Amino acid sequence: MRAGPCAVALVIFLLLFPASGLRAQVGFEGSVFAGGAFFMSDLAEELNGLTRSHENGFALGARAGARWPRFSLEGELSYVPTNVVVKSNDGFEATESQSITMFGIAALVNFPLSLQWEAFLAAGAGAKSYTADDPTTKLGSPGQFSAGFEPTTEVMFNVGGGFRLWIQDNWNVRLDLRDYISTFDAFALTPQAGNLSQTQHDLLFTLGIGWVPGGQPQS
Repeated sequence: MRAGPCAVALVIFLLLFPASGLRAQVGFEGSVFAGGAFFMSDLAEELNGLTRSHENGFALGARAGARWPRFSLEGELSYVPTNVVVKSNDGFEATESQSITMFGIAALVNFPLSLQWEAFLAAGAGAKSYTADDPTTKLGSPGQFSAGFEPTTEVMFNVGGGFRLWIQDNWNVRLDLRDYISTFDAFALTPQAGNLSQTQHDLLFTLGIGWVPGGQPQS
Protein backbone atom coordinates (compact mmCIF):
# COMPACT_ATOMS: atom_id res chain seq x y z
CA MET A 1 0.00 0.00 0.00
CA ARG A 2 1.30 3.43 -0.89
CA ALA A 3 2.14 6.05 1.75
CA GLY A 4 -0.70 8.39 0.66
CA PRO A 5 -3.61 6.04 1.44
CA CYS A 6 -1.86 4.90 4.65
CA ALA A 7 -1.59 8.51 5.86
CA VAL A 8 -5.26 9.19 5.07
CA ALA A 9 -6.34 6.05 6.93
CA LEU A 10 -4.20 7.04 9.93
CA VAL A 11 -5.69 10.55 10.06
CA ILE A 12 -9.22 9.16 9.92
CA PHE A 13 -8.43 6.68 12.68
CA LEU A 14 -6.94 9.38 14.93
CA LEU A 15 -9.92 11.67 14.37
CA LEU A 16 -12.51 9.03 15.17
CA PHE A 17 -10.59 7.20 17.92
CA PRO A 18 -8.28 9.67 19.72
CA ALA A 19 -5.89 8.59 22.43
CA SER A 20 -7.41 7.99 25.85
CA GLY A 21 -7.89 11.16 27.88
CA LEU A 22 -7.74 13.46 24.86
CA ARG A 23 -10.71 15.24 23.33
CA ALA A 24 -10.78 15.51 19.57
CA GLN A 25 -10.81 19.03 18.17
CA VAL A 26 -12.46 17.84 14.97
CA GLY A 27 -14.25 14.61 14.25
CA PHE A 28 -17.44 12.81 13.42
CA GLU A 29 -20.84 13.63 14.94
CA GLY A 30 -24.02 11.64 14.38
CA SER A 31 -27.54 11.71 15.78
CA VAL A 32 -30.94 10.11 15.39
CA PHE A 33 -34.18 11.93 16.19
CA ALA A 34 -37.96 11.80 16.38
CA GLY A 35 -40.58 14.46 16.97
CA GLY A 36 -43.50 16.41 15.57
CA ALA A 37 -44.14 17.83 12.10
CA PHE A 38 -46.33 20.93 11.85
CA PHE A 39 -47.46 22.30 8.47
CA MET A 40 -48.05 26.04 8.57
CA SER A 41 -49.38 26.61 5.02
CA ASP A 42 -51.92 25.12 2.62
CA LEU A 43 -50.37 23.24 -0.28
CA ALA A 44 -51.78 25.69 -2.81
CA GLU A 45 -54.21 28.52 -3.28
CA GLU A 46 -57.88 27.55 -3.52
CA LEU A 47 -58.76 25.71 -6.75
CA ASN A 48 -62.34 24.96 -7.85
CA GLY A 49 -63.54 25.80 -4.35
CA LEU A 50 -61.16 23.25 -2.78
CA THR A 51 -58.29 23.77 -0.34
CA ARG A 52 -55.51 21.22 0.11
CA SER A 53 -53.40 20.89 3.24
CA HIS A 54 -51.29 18.41 5.22
CA GLU A 55 -52.26 16.92 8.56
CA ASN A 56 -49.73 17.46 11.35
CA GLY A 57 -47.86 14.28 12.22
CA PHE A 58 -44.52 12.93 13.37
CA ALA A 59 -41.02 12.92 11.94
CA LEU A 60 -38.10 10.49 12.06
CA GLY A 61 -34.57 10.96 10.83
CA ALA A 62 -30.82 11.06 11.26
CA ARG A 63 -27.98 13.55 10.90
CA ALA A 64 -24.25 12.95 10.45
CA GLY A 65 -21.20 15.05 9.61
CA ALA A 66 -18.07 16.82 10.83
CA ARG A 67 -17.79 18.57 14.20
CA TRP A 68 -15.45 21.34 15.39
CA PRO A 69 -15.62 23.24 18.72
CA ARG A 70 -17.68 26.13 17.35
CA PHE A 71 -18.88 24.79 13.99
CA SER A 72 -20.59 21.71 12.55
CA LEU A 73 -21.37 20.62 9.01
CA GLU A 74 -23.91 17.80 8.71
CA GLY A 75 -26.11 15.98 6.26
CA GLU A 76 -29.69 15.15 7.18
CA LEU A 77 -32.40 12.69 6.14
CA SER A 78 -35.93 13.23 7.51
CA TYR A 79 -39.08 11.18 6.90
CA VAL A 80 -42.58 12.50 7.61
CA PRO A 81 -45.66 10.28 7.03
CA THR A 82 -48.80 12.40 6.76
CA ASN A 83 -52.12 12.81 4.93
CA VAL A 84 -53.24 15.26 2.27
CA VAL A 85 -56.71 16.57 3.14
CA VAL A 86 -58.88 18.25 0.51
CA LYS A 87 -61.87 20.26 1.78
CA SER A 88 -64.59 22.46 0.33
CA ASN A 89 -66.94 24.98 1.90
CA ASP A 90 -69.95 22.72 1.27
CA GLY A 91 -68.57 19.88 3.39
CA PHE A 92 -66.75 17.78 0.79
CA GLU A 93 -63.60 16.13 2.12
CA ALA A 94 -61.10 13.63 0.70
CA THR A 95 -57.90 12.24 2.21
CA GLU A 96 -54.85 10.56 0.74
CA SER A 97 -51.84 9.25 2.66
CA GLN A 98 -48.58 10.87 1.65
CA SER A 99 -44.97 10.73 2.77
CA ILE A 100 -42.48 13.59 2.69
CA THR A 101 -38.75 12.91 2.56
CA MET A 102 -36.29 15.75 3.13
CA PHE A 103 -32.57 15.48 2.55
CA GLY A 104 -29.88 18.12 2.56
CA ILE A 105 -26.91 19.66 4.29
CA ALA A 106 -26.71 22.33 7.00
CA ALA A 107 -24.06 24.41 8.75
CA LEU A 108 -24.31 24.88 12.53
CA VAL A 109 -22.70 27.53 14.70
CA ASN A 110 -22.24 26.25 18.26
CA PHE A 111 -22.41 28.43 21.38
CA PRO A 112 -21.19 26.78 24.62
CA LEU A 113 -23.34 27.89 27.57
CA SER A 114 -21.74 25.72 30.27
CA LEU A 115 -19.87 22.44 30.57
CA GLN A 116 -23.10 20.56 29.88
CA TRP A 117 -25.24 22.92 27.79
CA GLU A 118 -24.63 24.13 24.26
CA ALA A 119 -26.85 26.17 21.93
CA PHE A 120 -26.61 26.27 18.14
CA LEU A 121 -28.03 28.02 15.09
CA ALA A 122 -28.47 26.13 11.80
CA ALA A 123 -29.06 26.94 8.13
CA GLY A 124 -28.89 24.80 5.03
CA ALA A 125 -30.42 23.62 1.77
CA GLY A 126 -31.54 20.44 0.08
CA ALA A 127 -34.63 18.84 -1.45
CA LYS A 128 -38.13 17.92 -0.31
CA SER A 129 -39.82 14.98 -2.02
CA TYR A 130 -43.60 14.40 -1.91
CA THR A 131 -45.32 11.11 -2.78
CA ALA A 132 -49.00 10.56 -3.67
CA ASP A 133 -51.40 12.13 -6.13
CA ASP A 134 -54.11 14.65 -5.35
CA PRO A 135 -56.97 12.59 -3.80
CA THR A 136 -59.58 14.44 -5.86
CA THR A 137 -58.26 12.80 -9.05
CA LYS A 138 -59.53 9.43 -7.73
CA LEU A 139 -63.09 10.54 -6.95
CA GLY A 140 -66.27 11.15 -8.91
CA SER A 141 -67.01 10.61 -12.57
CA PRO A 142 -64.26 11.00 -15.19
CA GLY A 143 -63.35 14.65 -15.64
CA GLN A 144 -65.25 15.82 -12.55
CA PHE A 145 -62.03 17.07 -11.01
CA SER A 146 -59.91 18.27 -13.90
CA ALA A 147 -56.89 19.58 -11.99
CA GLY A 148 -54.75 17.88 -9.39
CA PHE A 149 -51.13 17.53 -8.32
CA GLU A 150 -48.73 14.65 -8.75
CA PRO A 151 -45.65 13.42 -6.83
CA THR A 152 -42.88 15.98 -7.00
CA THR A 153 -39.49 16.99 -5.58
CA GLU A 154 -38.80 20.63 -4.70
CA VAL A 155 -35.74 22.61 -3.63
CA MET A 156 -35.93 23.51 0.06
CA PHE A 157 -34.02 25.63 2.57
CA ASN A 158 -33.97 25.15 6.31
CA VAL A 159 -33.25 27.48 9.22
CA GLY A 160 -33.49 26.96 12.95
CA GLY A 161 -31.55 26.13 16.06
CA GLY A 162 -31.55 24.13 19.23
CA PHE A 163 -29.65 22.86 22.23
CA ARG A 164 -27.36 20.00 23.18
CA LEU A 165 -27.21 18.65 26.73
CA TRP A 166 -24.00 16.66 27.19
CA ILE A 167 -24.75 13.68 29.42
CA GLN A 168 -21.29 12.14 28.88
CA ASP A 169 -18.15 13.12 27.00
CA ASN A 170 -19.35 11.21 23.92
CA TRP A 171 -23.14 11.52 24.21
CA ASN A 172 -25.65 14.35 24.17
CA VAL A 173 -29.39 14.86 24.15
CA ARG A 174 -30.29 17.19 21.32
CA LEU A 175 -33.33 19.41 20.79
CA ASP A 176 -33.92 20.91 17.32
CA LEU A 177 -36.48 23.28 15.85
CA ARG A 178 -36.23 23.69 12.07
CA ASP A 179 -38.32 25.48 9.45
CA TYR A 180 -38.10 23.67 6.09
CA ILE A 181 -39.04 26.23 3.44
CA SER A 182 -40.01 25.33 -0.12
CA THR A 183 -42.47 26.21 -2.88
CA PHE A 184 -45.05 23.57 -3.74
CA ASP A 185 -45.73 23.94 -7.48
CA ALA A 186 -46.72 20.42 -8.55
CA PHE A 187 -49.84 21.95 -10.17
CA ALA A 188 -47.49 23.09 -12.94
CA LEU A 189 -47.99 19.55 -14.29
CA THR A 190 -51.68 20.38 -14.91
CA PRO A 191 -51.77 23.57 -17.03
CA GLN A 192 -55.51 24.07 -16.52
CA ALA A 193 -54.85 24.70 -12.83
CA GLY A 194 -52.89 27.86 -13.52
CA ASN A 195 -50.16 29.19 -11.22
CA LEU A 196 -51.11 28.02 -7.72
CA SER A 197 -47.64 27.70 -6.20
CA GLN A 198 -47.55 28.32 -2.47
CA THR A 199 -44.61 28.80 -0.09
CA GLN A 200 -44.45 25.97 2.43
CA HIS A 201 -43.23 26.29 6.02
CA ASP A 202 -42.91 22.82 7.54
CA LEU A 203 -41.78 22.98 11.18
CA LEU A 204 -40.01 19.97 12.70
CA PHE A 205 -39.63 19.95 16.48
CA THR A 206 -37.45 16.96 17.36
CA LEU A 207 -35.61 15.31 20.23
CA GLY A 208 -32.59 13.16 19.51
CA ILE A 209 -29.50 11.40 20.79
CA GLY A 210 -26.12 12.58 19.51
CA TRP A 211 -22.78 10.76 19.50
CA VAL A 212 -19.30 12.25 19.14
CA PRO A 213 -16.69 9.42 19.28
CA GLY A 214 -13.83 11.68 20.38
CA GLY A 215 -15.83 13.55 23.00
CA GLN A 216 -17.12 17.11 23.09
CA PRO A 217 -14.62 19.40 21.27
CA GLN A 218 -13.24 22.14 23.48
CA SER A 219 -12.60 25.75 22.47
